[in-house]
Amino acid sequence: TKGKAEFVNFSFDVKIEGKNVPRATDLMLHNDKNTPPFPLIQGPVVAAPGSEQAKCLICNKTI
Repeated sequence: TKGKAEFVNFSFDVKIEGKNVPRATDLMLHNDKNTPPFPLIQGPVVAAPGSEQAKCLICNKTI
């Protein structure tokens, strides 16, 4: 649970002091390569097309 965290990839065209720079959305390995970064693996949430009238999620009545 106290393993090292390291980036899997990083920016190839941005460098600081001659080293490539990891970005906020780059994949990482945590706990010494033991656990995947689940927030980045989860697929995007896609919004469903809206209906003409909004309905209550609990009672299904028109709002």
